[in-house]
Amino acid sequence: MKKSFWKKKYLIEHPHEVLGYLQSTSTPYKKNIDQFYCDTYATFGVLGVRYDDEAMLAVLSEDAALHILRDVTNDRRYKNRFVKLFGLPEEYDFDEQTVFTKCDRLADVSIDFTFMGGMSAQKVFKVLLYHETLRLKNAVQALLDDEGDALKKTYRQLKRIAMLLKISRFLFDTAMIDRLQNVLGVLTCKERTALLDRMQSSAYQAFLWDIQTLLTEKSDFFLQKKGNQPLLFFIKKMVKKEPNALVKRLKKAIR
Repeated sequence: MKKSFWKKKYLIEHPHEVLGYLQSTSTPYKKNIDQFYCDTYATFGVLGVRYDDEAMLAVLSEDAALHILRDVTNDRRYKNRFVKLFGLPEEYDFDEQTVFTKCDRLADVSIDFTFMGGMSAQKVFKVLLYHETLRLKNAVQALLDDEGDALKKTYRQLKRIAMLLKISRFLFDTAMIDRLQNVLGVLTCKERTALLDRMQSSAYQAFLWDIQTLLTEKSDFFLQKKGNQPLLFFIKKMVKKEPNALVKRLKKAIR
C-alpha cells in the first residue's frame, strides 16, 4: 500500500532564525524539511515540510507559529522552481488597481514599462490594455477638438490595441476578445470624417464598456486556464507563435 504524506508550505519571516530553531529543538524536524528558501535579505522565506504523521505536522506548525505569515501550500508561485527563477512573489507581484491609478496620471505619456519574469501575464496585459485605452480616449478627444495630429494618434492607438488583443486571446476568454477585435475592426479607419463618425458611435462606447469590464473583473471569469502563468513563460511561447514587434519589446522589457 502506498504511503501517505502530509505536505505543507509556509511563507515565513526571519527564515534563518526559524531554521536554526527547528534544528536545535529536541523534536527531530530536520529530516522533514524538504524545501527552504529565503530572499536576498533573509527577511522572508519559504519553509516546506513533509510528514507521514499529521499530528507531527501540527506540532511543527505550532512550534514555528510566531514566524509563519501564511500557508502557501496551494500557491504554485512558492514552489522550488518558481522561487529559484523569480524570487518570492512579494518581490514582484502587484495590484492592478494601484497601477491603473498611476496610469491615470500618465495617460498622455508613452511609458517604457519594465517587468519581472514572475509577474502574472494576465495582470501585465491588463495594465498594457488599460494604458493604451486611456491614450485612445485622449486621442479621440483631440480628434473631436480638431487638433492637427489627432487623426494620426487615434489611428495609431487603435492599431496598438489591436496588437495587444491579438496576443491577449491566449490569456483571456476568446469570445470576449473576438467581440472586442470585431468592433475595433469596424472602428479603425484612416479617413478623418469617417473616423470622427465612428468615434461618436454606439460601437465605440460599447467597445470602451467591454474593455472596462474585462480589465476590472476581479474573478477569473474572463481568464483562460493558464492566464496567470509567469510573464517570462508566456512571452517565450509567444516568440514562437506571434513573433511581432510587441512581443519582442516585451521580451526586452523583462528583467
